Amino acid sequence: MNINHLYIHVPFCKSKCSYCAFYSIIDSSLQNKWCSAIINQFNYFSTLYEITKLKTLYIGGGSPSALDPEILISILCYFNDFCASDTEFTIELNPADLSDELVHLLKDSSINRVSIGIESFNDTVRNAVKRRGTSSEILKAIKMLKHQTSFAIACDLMYGLPLQTKDIVQDDIKKLIEYHPDHISYYELTVEDTSALARELNHKTVSLPAYDVNESSWEIILTSLFDAGYERYEVSNWAYQKNYCYHNINYWEMGSWLGLGPSAVSNIDGFGSYTRITTVSNIYAYLSNILDLSTDYIAGKTAVIEYCMMHLRKKNGFSTRDFYQRFSTQFHHIPEWLCNQFPLYLMNENNRITVHDTGLDHLNYIIVKLMNYLE
Repeated sequence: MNINHLYIHVPFCKSKCSYCAFYSIIDSSLQNKWCSAIINQFNYFSTLYEITKLKTLYIGGGSPSALDPEILISILCYFNDFCASDTEFTIELNPADLSDELVHLLKDSSINRVSIGIESFNDTVRNAVKRRGTSSEILKAIKMLKHQTSFAIACDLMYGLPLQTKDIVQDDIKKLIEYHPDHISYYELTVEDTSALARELNHKTVSLPAYDVNESSWEIILTSLFDAGYERYEVSNWAYQKNYCYHNINYWEMGSWLGLGPSAVSNIDGFGSYTRITTVSNIYAYLSNILDLSTDYIAGKTAVIEYCMMHLRKKNGFSTRDFYQRFSTQFHHIPEWLCNQFPLYLMNENNRITVHDTGLDHLNYIIVKLMNYLE
């Protein structure tokens, strides 16, 4: 099987945001060993799957920009050989790390897309969740990337953060639109049980905005981005002039990809079933055994539910022909059932189940109903 989408998880951060539940560590002394392990794990997967030229390569974390320059150079040089001229090659950056040296380093690689973790421009909000960096550093980073590179620029923001009012969200959006990034992701805060923020909430040392504040903030986000010419193509993602994130599209469409690094997940599309391979979520275990992997096989109605749940995150949904080819005849009524059950949210348009904006906002409701129906 040929696999041409790759994710590399960088587990290193210079500090930990209170809301973050992704696997990461502050200790930078293991970067060199991690780099060797990433390459060894990739070589192992290369014995199982055909990997020639990648369509997308995504370096995320953690904070990839927290890597020592020589380690980052080693990773970029190694994987440059697997990139074609049209490979979408993304790296996540904390704007506080951006410097002339880092910009030149990135420009000398095959990277053509950067994803900037902003969360909020408001320093009070940022401090409340222990987000490293300041508003002025964010603006400086965006200007530097705009003026010194031709990278596609994606920006990630959040709403529902502690101390974040709807006026602050309005100000965040206004600042962001002034710089017109190519791609915007806007996520509502999800409090994970294992996060420091969950403990702070339990101890009542912080509080979250009220439900109606979040609802108003979301309406501000939707209206502002639409008025600025952004296309909402997924639940939480907008593109300007069709600058979509193709790595994420492959993820939402449940295509095959490989994930390298501690806690990284790979997905192998069996065309009607899926094999999910998860790397151990501990860097010490990972460094001692890159094959410390767990495997899950998803088939039957579980695969159908996952297929619908992920594809319906996108406005262009899924092809009924693709659905019929993948799944047994006992599930062939599902596309029609979905449209009949949710006429305000979904429609069958030229043999494709597509999603209205209101459908994107009610996806959880749709999927719960589907799960109950298939029980």
